[in-house]
Amino acid sequence: VWDEHLILFRNSTADNFNCSILNRRSGEIVRNFIQNGDGPCELKKNLHTRIIIDANQDRTIYLSCYSSRSFKGARYDLTGAINGNALGCSDEVTFRNNYVLRLFNIDDYWIGPSISDSTFMVFNSRGELIKKTGVLPLSGKKDESYKETLSFAYQFDMEINSTSDMVAISGHNSGILQIYQWQPEIPDLSLLASKIYFGPAFLSTPEHGKYSNEYEPESTPGFLHMTSDQDYIYILYSGRKRSDKLREPYYSEEILCFDWKAREIRKILLSEEVRIIAKDPSSNILYGVSRENNSDIDKIHVFRL
Repeated sequence: VWDEHLILFRNSTADNFNCSILNRRSGEIVRNFIQNGDGPCELKKNLHTRIIIDANQDRTIYLSCYSSRSFKGARYDLTGAINGNALGCSDEVTFRNNYVLRLFNIDDYWIGPSISDSTFMVFNSRGELIKKTGVLPLSGKKDESYKETLSFAYQFDMEINSTSDMVAISGHNSGILQIYQWQPEIPDLSLLASKIYFGPAFLSTPEHGKYSNEYEPESTPGFLHMTSDQDYIYILYSGRKRSDKLREPYYSEEILCFDWKAREIRKILLSEEVRIIAKDPSSNILYGVSRENNSDIDKIHVFRL
């Protein structure tokens, strides 16, 4: 959500563009932008692509695209895109051979949740890894194989509170929320608060020195998606069993609301099941995305909290 617009990622690999700007009142597409490709200011998407849009008050967005174990990040001018200007980018950087699936730009650094033996990776403006930091929740004294499986299971969502430089991560396939303080002078992140309901339930014990990354059929997906504003964190939660044949376990109508000290404030029940959420930072409006039954058509829902 940005100003009077929604920024949508176009997930189909057949599209020539990665993103669309949608007028959230009229529903009309204002512009398609960010060409799909390998050239300057282009982002290549495939089945493994993740694009993270971080809309900031200075009217720019940062996008990062994961493909074939490399990440490409860039900054784009939203105002220029809406006004129809030729759309270039700045701060374009490539991160190679690092297990990280989403990155955010903060100060002169890029930070993102790690898929390795740490919680975060910190990169400089040139895309060079300068630090791994943080202990994976619930990793305990288990061996490295367990930590690797655990990190792949979490696939953390991440939100940044730009007012206080606090960073929130929530773990997929679990009920884990952690709040960190970003310290650019070090640079590092220090843990401020945690809320841990449960961790991933793996299917089996170690076999041939490796843990299974499949899950118990009777376990729940837990936290599905996270969004935030300056006051609260909103997490879409599913308590449905993975074995449920009647209800889709990766959809939900239940939102858990936390403050930035990881304290649960309230539960919100939506009128429709969704799989992705986005909070309007300037109002009490929450957007949700679902998919039409047996189709590739996405629906955007508007909820007043």
